[in-house]
Amino acid sequence: MRKLILVMLLSSVSGHVLAAWERSDVDSNGDTVYFSPASIRRNGNTVKVLVLVDANKAGTIENSAYRSMKAEIELECARRLMRVFFLSMYSGRMGAGSVIKFGMVDSAWQLIEDGSPSVALSELACKKH
Repeated sequence: MRKLILVMLLSSVSGHVLAAWERSDVDSNGDTVYFSPASIRRNGNTVKVLVLVDANKAGTIENSAYRSMKAEIELECARRLMRVFFLSMYSGRMGAGSVIKFGMVDSAWQLIEDGSPSVALSELACKKH
């Protein structure tokens, strides 16, 4: 369940061309989490940011293998909450290769758990703006 939540929360937006990814953290599975500082947008108490997860080992979804994910996420910085708006999964590393799955996500706000890569991500993204 925790891996699924991480996948949903830390995937990316298809079609966005970004200048650079900054490394945020590495999770317990060895997956590296990146974010795009150029994508950070503040709206009141929330921050939206694009995230890339480069998987240490291939995962599968709907009988297809993926090696990386991108997501557009929203962070509620003061309350340590996050949710996902868009998710795309790729056959290659760092968002390369074929698109395996993509689409809008209607996720509920979820608490950012201590020790998860989302902690470092929220601290970096919230501090940037």
